[in-house]
Parts: sequence; structure tokens; C-alpha cells
Amino acid sequence: MGFLQQYSLRRSLLTACLFAVVASPLVIVLSRAKGRFTFGDAGPLNYAWSLKERTQFAYKRAGGNFDTLKHPFRKLSESPTVYEFATPVGGTYPPWYDGSYWSDGTKVRFDLNGQLRLLMDSARQYAACALGQRGFLIALVALFAAAAGSYSIWGCLASVWPVWASSLVGLGMYALVHVETRLVGSFLVIVGFNLLGGIRLIPSGTTRRVVIGLALPVAALSLFGAANIAKQNLYSSTFKPRHKQWEIAQVLAQRGIRAGDAVATIIDHREGDFWAHLARLKIIEEIPLEEMQKLVSLDAGSHAQLVRVLQGPGAKAIVTTPAPPEGTGFHWDRLGNTEYFMSSLTQEGRD
Repeated sequence: MGFLQQYSLRRSLLTACLFAVVASPLVIVLSRAKGRFTFGDAGPLNYAWSLKERTQFAYKRAGGNFDTLKHPFRKLSESPTVYEFATPVGGTYPPWYDGSYWSDGTKVRFDLNGQLRLLMDSARQYAACALGQRGFLIALVALFAAAAGSYSIWGCLASVWPVWASSLVGLGMYALVHVETRLVGSFLVIVGFNLLGGIRLIPSGTTRRVVIGLALPVAALSLFGAANIAKQNLYSSTFKPRHKQWEIAQVLAQRGIRAGDAVATIIDHREGDFWAHLARLKIIEEIPLEEMQKLVSLDAGSHAQLVRVLQGPGAKAIVTTPAPPEGTGFHWDRLGNTEYFMSSLTQEGRD
């Protein structure tokens, strides 16, 4: 083994050791919490969630692997279905505060149709990223064309393949699961810089004019984009447009729901629970949104039983959106000028 190979091997081993030292506290804490060696369940769980949906409600509706979960939601009622998850996980909405706990036992299975759907979604996201940097891409293509024939561009790129190849692997891994700019941005920047680094232009007056002619429009487009974002932020900061989630939190406080109280919900949690976080509440029970209509068919006795079920774990109110149908048996108060409604469980009466 040559000196350079030995030197590279030593550096690689040193890097691995330093990474292990930095990561070991997190690995130890996670492993102790889960009772097994693990450095995180984000990979398999995100893959499972992306192929299906992120909530246990979706697993149950789809007839999936709900029954294999080690810590499923506690079902308190059948019609309508009431799920409870007050303990042991904290947070505003426990199912999303520690998804690995509630999803422990999820079987990750390959689904060809689901995987193809994910790849198509990822392709659209990457296309959107490229479209957002069209000025840079046009300049890059023009520079490649200007440098063509003077040297081997691919030879230059091949000489630094470990740098851009690792980024391509990262982009490919995210494409299999989920793509967002905030997740893949660093990989895209590395690939872009490597492509620029592979260009070798022969100094000349023509080359100088070409570079300046490309650099100015690209810089102008970048500045225009930054200015547009700054304008939006300036408007939000100056004119302070209405914040519906904060309004909901304020009205809940006016209705007697205080910080630390527990509530039940009949909403689509994919739309967000920011109002509960702002009000410092804990959502401990859930009736799936699609079962709202079942409330209409309840008689007085069944309605009273449902109220007792919801009150049992400590919920003081139900929050729902959009507007509930007539005849649910609950007295609904609109929360400000929003599409959210609340029914108190401490002063509950028939409509």
C-alpha cells in the first residue's frame, strides 16, 4: 500500500472515530429509551409513512398493520370511534411529538405502486428546484458550450467524483422517500459547484464578455428573487396581517380553556395544530374527521355516554373544523371569525 493510500485510510478512520464520538451520546440516549440498540427510526418510519399516511388512523382505515403496533392509540368508543393518547408521551399532539413510540412495530413493506408514486413526486420537486434556478442552469449550459472542445469536461468531473457522487447518492436516497428543498439543498449546491468547477475557459476578450454577459443576468435574477421574498416579509412585519391560529388560541382562553388544559379534536391534523401549541394545550383524544356525521345519528343516551367517554381522560372541550353539521348533539361556538368551532364538555348540553 502506497503512502498516499495509507494517509487516506488514516484520515478516513480518524473521521469515522470522531463521528462516533460526537454521535455516541445521542445513540446511547435513543438506545436506552427504546430498550434496543438504535441510532434512530426516522429512515424506516418515514418510508412507511410516505408509502401510506403518517397517522395510525390511516393505517386502521386502510386495513394495514395497525394491529402489529406495540403502542397503539387506546380506543374508547366504537361509534363514533374515539382514540385516546394522553399518556405516556407529552407534547401538544402526542402522536406527532414522538412518532417512533406510537409507530413502534410498524412493518415496513415494499409497495411498487407506492414507490413509483413517491418517485414521481420527487421528480416534480426536483424539477421545481431546477425551474427556480433556471438562470443558473442556462448560464451553466452556455459555459459548457463555450468550453467544449478545449479540454475534457468529463475528465475534470471524474477527477473529483467522490465529492459529487456522494451528493447524487443523497439526492437519490431522498427521492425514494420525500423531497423538500430544505432537505436536499446542500446536495444541490455541492453538485452545482462541482459542475462549475469542471469548466475551464481559455482566457480571451470573447471569453470575458461571455462570462460577464452571463453573470449579470444570473445575479439580477437572484437579487430579484431575494427582493421578492424580502418584500413579502416586510409586508408581514409592517402590516401584521391576521393570524388565525393566534386568534383561535385567544378565543379559547376567553372561553375558559386555560394553559395546561386537555382537549379533544375532530379535525384533520395534517392541517396543523398551531392553535393548541400557542394556547399551551394538550390534545389527548381524537374522533376521526370522517366520523363527524356519526354524531348526528346518536340518541340522547348515546350522546351522554360519548360525553362521559370524552371527559374521562380529562378533556374540557372539543375543537373541530370545518363547521360541523346540524344535529350533532353538541353546542358549538365559533372561535372568533374562523372556521374553527368549540364545544365545552364541562357545560355540555343538547342542541
